[in-house]
Amino acid sequence: MGISIDQLLRSRPYLYHLTAEMNVPRIQRMRRLDSAATLLQQARRAGELQTRRTSMLEIRIGRDSVSIRDQMPLKVNALTITDGASLGEFVAYLNHHVYFWPGDDDGPVCASGRNHFLRYESENPAIIRIETRQLLDTNKGNPPLFSHCNSGSARYHGGKRAPRNRKMFVGADDFGRRPSQVIEVTFRDGIILPAAGVHLRRLAAKRWQAMV
Repeated sequence: MGISIDQLLRSRPYLYHLTAEMNVPRIQRMRRLDSAATLLQQARRAGELQTRRTSMLEIRIGRDSVSIRDQMPLKVNALTITDGASLGEFVAYLNHHVYFWPGDDDGPVCASGRNHFLRYESENPAIIRIETRQLLDTNKGNPPLFSHCNSGSARYHGGKRAPRNRKMFVGADDFGRRPSQVIEVTFRDGIILPAAGVHLRRLAAKRWQAMV
């Protein structure tokens, strides 16, 4: 039994994405959010696709400087890759997705999403809030994928390593859990932003404004 999209839309009406402030003008101009893999390929740096980022990475794409977030929460010593992939192959898998935290009007509803915001709060990042229904309607050719855990973070739980693999993101029909158990909503490679229903907030300003 899969997840009900209608139930998800009712219980998680918004999706949240955190990005560096310097990325905002390009996102607004292009009305897109692209995966790290897409950005690296556009910058002709595809050779870094399998490299776990230990700090923010700044790249050039044409006239734009683009910041790609670090992957420090993915603690290698606390990670078990269960499908036989190498660390580099798993990192590449992660890099091919755009990530959102599902939430309500106030913000992400899961602890992982809230902790993610707190981790980068000192950088005064930009937070993008999108109406879930409008994002899904705008990207019907690229359906959402769901994860029941924070895919980019690995920590010991009860002395055991966190299991991760390249089948973590599944479609609605294969999720097999309740909408309340959706921790991440992802899209493969990149998504188009809807013409309305997208808002931006700078943490320093603490207010929402129309983004596109």
